[in-house]
Amino acid sequence: MKKKQIEVNLYRFKSVEWFDRPDLRIEVDIARYWLKAYEDKMISFEMPVVVGSKERPTNIFTTTMTGIRLNPGWTLPPTIKTEDYIPKLRENPEWVSEKGVKIYTSWDKDAEPIDPTTVDWSFLSDNEIKAMRFYKNAGSSNPLGQYRFLMNNKYDIYLHDTNKKYLFDRAGRARSSGCVRVSDPRRIVEFLLKDDVGWTSEKLDEVMAKNETTDLGAKRSIPVYFDYKTAWLNNAGKLVLGHDIYGLDEDLYHDMMEKVQIIEENDQKTLEE
Repeated sequence: MKKKQIEVNLYRFKSVEWFDRPDLRIEVDIARYWLKAYEDKMISFEMPVVVGSKERPTNIFTTTMTGIRLNPGWTLPPTIKTEDYIPKLRENPEWVSEKGVKIYTSWDKDAEPIDPTTVDWSFLSDNEIKAMRFYKNAGSSNPLGQYRFLMNNKYDIYLHDTNKKYLFDRAGRARSSGCVRVSDPRRIVEFLLKDDVGWTSEKLDEVMAKNETTDLGAKRSIPVYFDYKTAWLNNAGKLVLGHDIYGLDEDLYHDMMEKVQIIEENDQKTLEE
């Protein structure tokens, strides 16, 4: 089993996405629950992260970090609305309000929230409810914490702070709904805004204290790589075999063996000719 795991990860490292990465970058190692930031051919800093659960995995892809949202509000994504909130809403409309989530029938910025207790939710389909906006204001109970990092992608996956700091003390940290929660978001803020002279630590604190949602574009654009590997070398250079949290190793090994079989069959045909 260990041999297979090592072979699978060596195969991963041969793929094109591991080559020619820029010096300035951030790498999120999903199965290791770890983030590393690189600059000047060195690791600038690293930190533990919380990644998506097996049921709601973090996607493997590459994007670019372009800015930060300070004091972010939280617009609930479709999966969380469908699986977590709509069933509860039908059972007890007050539950949503108790969670601090407001419901808007319109996505217009000037729209007013509705009182969920005045609606008979049993008469509305899931799609009709999903079309509504579920939103939680910025604050200490917001799941995004104080910082959300702006990185456009088709998966709507991003790095953000969290109001559940205790999760970073756990060994297994596949506990999010897909986005990646970072343990030291302020360190990433400083890294991203390094070339923005006006944004000092004091200036950031001043804006944060207003508790208003504020988007900051950065002069730097930092590539962010979401990787998946279940074997790696630790800081002491020792091989570590991690947990295949999404069960991807077996499928990849099967693909590897199929390719080997095709190559062997082609070689045999060549010899026979």
